[in-house]
Amino acid sequence: MKKQVQLDRIVWKLKMAARRDEALKEFGAARHGYRMNETLDATQIASFEAAAGVTLPEEFSEFLQVVGNGGAGPYYGVTPLKLGERADRLRADCLLSPDMSQARWNELTAFLEETALSRAEKEQRLNELYGGLLEIGAMGWTFEMRLVLTGRHRGRIVYIDRTHQIPYFTYEANFLEWYERWLDEIIGGYDTGWFAMERSEGDRGMVDFYLSSLEEKVKVSAIQGMHKLKKLKPETIDFLSEQCEERSAAVRIAALEVLSQKEYAAAIPFLARALDSKLAEERLNAVRQIGIRSDAELAALLERRLPECGTHARELLERNARDENAEIREETQRLLSKFRVKVNKS
Repeated sequence: MKKQVQLDRIVWKLKMAARRDEALKEFGAARHGYRMNETLDATQIASFEAAAGVTLPEEFSEFLQVVGNGGAGPYYGVTPLKLGERADRLRADCLLSPDMSQARWNELTAFLEETALSRAEKEQRLNELYGGLLEIGAMGWTFEMRLVLTGRHRGRIVYIDRTHQIPYFTYEANFLEWYERWLDEIIGGYDTGWFAMERSEGDRGMVDFYLSSLEEKVKVSAIQGMHKLKKLKPETIDFLSEQCEERSAAVRIAALEVLSQKEYAAAIPFLARALDSKLAEERLNAVRQIGIRSDAELAALLERRLPECGTHARELLERNARDENAEIREETQRLLSKFRVKVNKS
């Protein structure tokens, strides 16, 4: 095995992760329990490859032979390898790329709106759209993890959405790097709820990444990478507070989102300011972050903004309408009545 040292490390870290999360509190842990299925041998893998007409990326193949054929892994775990009905889809060219623009994705998915196409024709087009990808796990809701089998990005992990939002490529170069990062974050106590949606650095690394570029996209990515941190350091709170006053609206929105979710008290003055922003997107972002637990002045601002904040405010309030705290539920229902929304309390 070319990756034997890393594979041995992964086997050891898997045991450490199980000890770190004995209560199975991490997302998906209750389902996979940090257990692995039996491994496959080279003959079994060769049989799969012959039937599918495709060769598995080396890192994934070795994982199956040393660690296990599915089991513990990010989100709801790694799916066991099995030959599906659409082997032709696995060997097709992969059309996706990490730098794909939204405009290009819109072109590729335009057929979904074509009423002249039959269901079978759309299904065929979908197989082509997601060709060259092996499903390796479920993320919950409509999201799936897939491994690229063909093309320039062979070996990379991509997250797709069955409602056909633009796919997201993780930063890691191959399956083993992606999987080991997951173990590192479990052991390190990070929040893995949206694992690998951002870069892997900690507080200091993400701040350095932010400062390394003048590009808005890079700065936003650096800030969003802080979502995985369980707790922010004081200097990181100060950094995010500064970015809440940035000229770029995209940077302000990203910074306020992280600050609100990690250190709500520090975010309050910026939330109040965002609610009075001239930009609808910035106001909507503030509404998403504000809970009913906010102080009276902020709650009053939220109430005034409800009519213009649409479904995002509705989703926020519906979530709080099912809170365990009776006072929160009652206050939420009061606001919802102004919004003319009925909520199923079950």
